Amino acid sequence: MLIGVSVAAVVVAVLSLLLAVGWVSIGTLGLVGRLPRNRWVGVRSAETMRSPDHFALANRGAGPGIIGAGLIVAMGGLLALGIGGGVGLLFAVLGVVAGAVVAGVASGYAVRAVSVLGEPATDCGVGGGCGSCALQGACSPDGTAAAG
Repeated sequence: MLIGVSVAAVVVAVLSLLLAVGWVSIGTLGLVGRLPRNRWVGVRSAETMRSPDHFALANRGAGPGIIGAGLIVAMGGLLALGIGGGVGLLFAVLGVVAGAVVAGVASGYAVRAVSVLGEPATDCGVGGGCGSCALQGACSPDGTAAAG
């Protein structure tokens, strides 16, 4: 065992480092758009679960913040191992708390950004669902391109 390192500091440091690996992985997958829509990880809210596009956009937006949160937690865990004792334990706990705040803020901003998008369009052209005023009426109500 390392000199001056308490068992509690080591346990919390290891848990912090595992959490950090998870958050950095989730943030990276979200940032590159490879995080599949699911019920367990990523930015999940009523707004983001409306469609796969909303979920992907929210996780792309929150990705850098979640990666940063993971790095903060990792730094706390490494400091806990390096310093040890009660101070090391304090660094690990503060790292987890700070990381959770950063991840929460990043996720909140991502949900807010996605919430302005509204519901996915299902009415091609009838109510402007083609995405642009210039395209309104360009599609027929049955979803096929209008002749014209």
